[in-house]
Amino acid sequence: MNNARRNIDGKARAPGLLWLWTLRVLVMVALCGSAYLTYVTLTEGGQAAGCSAESSCDEVLNSKWSKWLGVVPVSALAMMMYALMLAGTVLLASDATVDQRRTGWTLLSTASLIVLGAGGWFVLLQWLVIEAWCPWCLSEHLCGAVIAIMILLRAPFAHWANRQREGVVAPGTAATAVLIAVVGITAVILGQFFGKQTGVLITGTFHGDGPDADIGQTEFQSPPDPPIDMTPTLEVPKTPTLPLPTSNTQMLSTALQPDPTPVPSGRPYPVERVAEFFGGKLKVALPLPMIGPLDADHFTIEMFDYCCPHCRSMHSYIKKLRARYGNQLAVVTMPVPLNSHCNPDVKKENDRPRFKDSCRLSRLAYGVWIAKPEAYADMHEWLMTGKNAPSADAAHGHAVELVGSAALERAMTYPWIDAQITGNRRIYNGTKGKDRKGARVPKLVLKDRWKVHIVPKDDEGLQQLFAAFEAAYGLKPLYVKGDDPTQPFGPIGR
Repeated sequence: MNNARRNIDGKARAPGLLWLWTLRVLVMVALCGSAYLTYVTLTEGGQAAGCSAESSCDEVLNSKWSKWLGVVPVSALAMMMYALMLAGTVLLASDATVDQRRTGWTLLSTASLIVLGAGGWFVLLQWLVIEAWCPWCLSEHLCGAVIAIMILLRAPFAHWANRQREGVVAPGTAATAVLIAVVGITAVILGQFFGKQTGVLITGTFHGDGPDADIGQTEFQSPPDPPIDMTPTLEVPKTPTLPLPTSNTQMLSTALQPDPTPVPSGRPYPVERVAEFFGGKLKVALPLPMIGPLDADHFTIEMFDYCCPHCRSMHSYIKKLRARYGNQLAVVTMPVPLNSHCNPDVKKENDRPRFKDSCRLSRLAYGVWIAKPEAYADMHEWLMTGKNAPSADAAHGHAVELVGSAALERAMTYPWIDAQITGNRRIYNGTKGKDRKGARVPKLVLKDRWKVHIVPKDDEGLQQLFAAFEAAYGLKPLYVKGDDPTQPFGPIGR
């Protein structure tokens, strides 16, 4: 009993300067880290240092779990806790009164329990839900855990028999601190579950300042008047064109068939149109794999990865865009695989299991288009259906079902496939910008702007896209007045 009393009396005294200033330094480090993550989260298109597009940390920081109630960054809540801790350390100074020290320990203990509990929750989220790890976040959680353990081991918690001793934290006060911590952690969790996730729409223009962003050296750019593709073109007799389809899932309006000759080194089909973007800085020779007819009034480019969760969410928006505007708009699909096997901008050490099949899925989709252009719509839709991308083996099997084994095997030998994917990457790099705000997918290239859209699970993001396309192209919805624009019964006119 005497030893316990002496221990309580020792803890109730003001802590030593070394312990106190070590704690303050750690709290200030954690506070600065939380402030930085808050800035990154609130900055349009912001990325934490070392976090590339669709990296693990980028995915965590842009997930719905990064904000409370869909608005407040959870790192801002952490800032509040660390600020409270910093204030608590002031009350532990050697010249503080006994009551001030008791208040300081109460504040520090309550904040420590919240930091420990919330940190454990966020680690579980990254492990089990997001399935991605954020080094910045883990560093913050580790620092917070060290701070909390330092405080809880040093705090003068008293047994019931010693509750009246000076400077101690009585059992009743400790129980209240635990209750407040439980309520606080529960509020954070509920706010993440039920908070509305807002969309992020980032815009920019074409810079061409990314690595290998010289679009003039790729097969996409054609010299003006007359537009001729810069790569060798296989002279293939055109087959008769079919009537324009009305299905929203068909990619091409012409029944192009590859010529059964040796594999060409250039384009599989001759150039029929050239779509211009950014005031002519970017010229895209068509046909290419696309959603919509070749004679559409306007074109947009979608850059994506089949394995990217945001891209898969965006796919439903693309279908609604086509349903809303019909043949006024066609979407040129340009996969940008986030895998080092076919994308040298992704470092091998940054390869993630989620994107292991990105290159193969992109190549298979292009192979189907070469073998049978009218089957590309089915292939693209199949690849984009579901929460997660199919395996490469399953995709290969589906491609064989669509075009046949021999046709697919021959199409997959076309050098154009890898050249096109490289060209997609160069266009993507040309829209990153020096501040790298555009270093994300999915990305849509409109008439003279690019837009990165992180898709929320509500109607807000869809309305943002509608407004952006109507402003850029002057598009008119093809609906009877009064119909729900997100669920049209069908186009009128045209």
